[in-house]
Amino acid sequence: MWVGGIKEHESEVAKLMDEIRRDIKKVLLRSPPPPAATAASPPRLTDYGEDLSEKLDAKTWAKMEANSLHRQGQEIGNKPFEIEEFSFEHVRQKYPAIRDMDLSLRAAIYEHGLDREHVYEVLAIVLRDELMARQEPPD
Repeated sequence: MWVGGIKEHESEVAKLMDEIRRDIKKVLLRSPPPPAATAASPPRLTDYGEDLSEKLDAKTWAKMEANSLHRQGQEIGNKPFEIEEFSFEHVRQKYPAIRDMDLSLRAAIYEHGLDREHVYEVLAIVLRDELMARQEPPD
């Protein structure tokens, strides 16, 4: 009797685990892909990240932001890792909340149902790339 109870319990647990696996797969299929490939350094936008960048018009934003930073004489650093650190910190400091973003960015986020964390990552990478492109080549 005890063995029969254990076998029945194992069967129920196995069914429950199968159901959980199916549910996890459904959730993962609904989740957007990551906007950046972070396995390599430096992080690069994925195809999805490029699509987000276009929807946000992030390159135009990054050019205006870089111009503003240079006019202000902002200390950015000149090593690639310093520029990347600065870019990620700057985006988070300047936009602690989505409501602090430019109206056009907020509209794109709303219209396209964009993941807010992905928006921060895309903006930081595009800003980093813009700032690095403006760096004077070493002597």
